[in-house]
Amino acid sequence: MGTVEIVLLVIGIICVIVGIILGITDNNDHDKDMNPAVSDYDAASQVSKVSQTIDNIIEQKMQDIEDKTEARLDKLSNTKILEMNEYADGVLKEINRNHNEVMFMYDMLNEKDKEIKTTVKDVNGTRMNRNTNAYSEKKSQNKQSVQNKPSAKNNIAEVILDDALSSNEKIIKLYNSGYRDVDIAKRLKMGVGEVRLIINLSSGNN
Repeated sequence: MGTVEIVLLVIGIICVIVGIILGITDNNDHDKDMNPAVSDYDAASQVSKVSQTIDNIIEQKMQDIEDKTEARLDKLSNTKILEMNEYADGVLKEINRNHNEVMFMYDMLNEKDKEIKTTVKDVNGTRMNRNTNAYSEKKSQNKQSVQNKPSAKNNIAEVILDDALSSNEKIIKLYNSGYRDVDIAKRLKMGVGEVRLIINLSSGNN
């Protein structure tokens, strides 16, 4: 019940009281005129009864207003509680959604990190294998080259020297065949300096 209704109710009660009092006064005046033996006590008794009735009506109305107000407050409280619960549920759902999104991004970043590490590891492994293969191939080529390269000793052993040739001629023949002065000196059992001198003299004459 609103304020306007309460005011109107009070005004109505006041009007009823005034009307009853006026009616009682008129009745008393009439009774006094008709029967002078009527005392003022009867008028006071009537006023008291009317006042008690009015108090009961006002109390009942106030109780009704209080009950209605309490019911409305309860309804409003329940409505607000429901709204707060709905709002809290919405907030919790939003928090859970954001949490799930963050966890999804975190897992995705972990997967990307693992993929990058795996890719880098594969690249390093491939590079290492490539370097190892290149080193092995180069080493094998060098070994093959060394094996295929004829040694000076073998070349000297293949040269046939005629015993009729002089030492100088043997030196010049071996030198022209591409052999070193050291190998020539070992083959002919001569000094290296002597072999070099003969080679230099032969080159100077040519």
